[in-house]
Amino acid sequence: MELWDILDENGIPKGYTHERGKPVKDGDYHLVVGIMVTTPDKRVLLTLRHPDKHHGNTWEITGGSVVAGEDSLTAAQRELCEETGICVPKEKLTFCRKYPGNHALYHLYHVEADISEKDIVLQEGETVDARLVTADEFKRLTAEGKICPPIVDRHYNDILKELET
Repeated sequence: MELWDILDENGIPKGYTHERGKPVKDGDYHLVVGIMVTTPDKRVLLTLRHPDKHHGNTWEITGGSVVAGEDSLTAAQRELCEETGICVPKEKLTFCRKYPGNHALYHLYHVEADISEKDIVLQEGETVDARLVTADEFKRLTAEGKICPPIVDRHYNDILKELET
């Protein structure tokens, strides 16, 4: 059972938790992190969602919910290590921005890592493949509908900005 701390629309804790999978009340939010991993040669790490997950068989950046008692930076570090095997100190993760969503407040982080696809350790039940893509490849995958829709909605411009600078 995964519990989330419940926040108001400004990110202020409301003092209670919510069990994942149950309907979230109007006015309640929880934190979700996204971690954009780029390489020194300007490629971004994408993982392929397990086919049994919502939006299965689509590519995404690493991310997940912040569990009760955890802050977003700790969650970003944990999610990155769990889902990819890339374990970095918190100081390497750079906060990019925050924005609201449907019952969630999103925090996006960035880390540059000198990795290759063979370095990635996939999390069973979460991801089934990984690849490093250029800005042009990311645009093509998006146009083909192969990027997870929430990633396109939330992170598309941030990813391209990071890859094209």
